[in-house]
Amino acid sequence: MQPRLSKDKSTKLRASGGHSLVEIGIAVVLLVVIGLLISNIFVIHLAKEYNDKACKLAVLSAARALVSGQDAGGIQKAALDGLNDSPQGGYFIEHPTFLDYQDEKTGGVRHLKVQTQTIARVPFPILLIDGETQEHGGELTFKSTYIVEFAGKKQ
Repeated sequence: MQPRLSKDKSTKLRASGGHSLVEIGIAVVLLVVIGLLISNIFVIHLAKEYNDKACKLAVLSAARALVSGQDAGGIQKAALDGLNDSPQGGYFIEHPTFLDYQDEKTGGVRHLKVQTQTIARVPFPILLIDGETQEHGGELTFKSTYIVEFAGKKQ
């Protein structure tokens, strides 16, 4: 005995290729949302790395000036020049700015501290979970701090 096959009219929802238009539409929408999230993550990653490299360049320039024997004003100017030598940002990532510069001597150790910040605009802030960032037009602030210590001879 063979089972009877009946043709049900409700099975005609699929196109002859095997996928319904609803499935394709959902897949396209999901791919677009994932693409927008990836673009946000890419800009956030670039801004964080950009600020980190600019801060490192500034503190290394200040350290070189300290080693070469410049005075406190020359060391601070070298840090500012190092920050200004970093590449320019763009629309989504602003050029870093100084937040803090400290040149302290404690004991026999001299500390150079440089802190910078960069503001980044994410392309699609509506996809961010943070409500405060959405209120500020999708602007995120990234901060980096580097400290270089010189021990030994008194400067």
